[in-house]
Amino acid sequence: MAAQLVGQFDPAMTSYMTETQELYRSVFGTANEHTLLVDGTARAGIEAALVSPRAAAAIMARSSVEAGLREPGDPVSTNPIRSNYFDLSMLFDHWGPKRLNHHTEATTMLYGARECARLLVDEGLPQAVDRHHVHGSAMLVGVQSEGGQLRDQNSVRLETAYRSFGLDPVHIIDDAVLHLADEYDAEGPDSALDARAATP
Repeated sequence: MAAQLVGQFDPAMTSYMTETQELYRSVFGTANEHTLLVDGTARAGIEAALVSPRAAAAIMARSSVEAGLREPGDPVSTNPIRSNYFDLSMLFDHWGPKRLNHHTEATTMLYGARECARLLVDEGLPQAVDRHHVHGSAMLVGVQSEGGQLRDQNSVRLETAYRSFGLDPVHIIDDAVLHLADEYDAEGPDSALDARAATP
């Protein structure tokens, strides 16, 4: 805990960023190059994000590298995204080969997110869901044996939700992606869309 933190552009850190992207591609079952993590300010934490190729093209059409970071040939838009907070093209360059500065990376959160993905990939999604079901059920029995009760019984427990509706835990992500694609014309992980294309 007393060790010095690794700086955000240290070669070890950028290597961890690349590893983290690959791990989250495995978690979400995609080869999407725009798989990245976004950390928020203060207590917002860190989230994984996927950006579809169609959305990435629209975002990059407004890309404009800041004057202080700009090199010959870098894009300069006449209609740039005005806020760094909302400029996903800057995040693409931050997470991409250029490694341009967008924000100070929360190195400890990134490492934690990397480890979560590594453990999930090592264990496997179905096994992790089953493990959570076993331990969640055991905890519930322990709480009830001490006289405790759930506020809303089992209606908010994830394993109850997916088992009640007959969802296969391996395909929860794919099912959600297909719903978003059907309802909102959203693009998502390749595996879900490929599965739908193969369905008669």
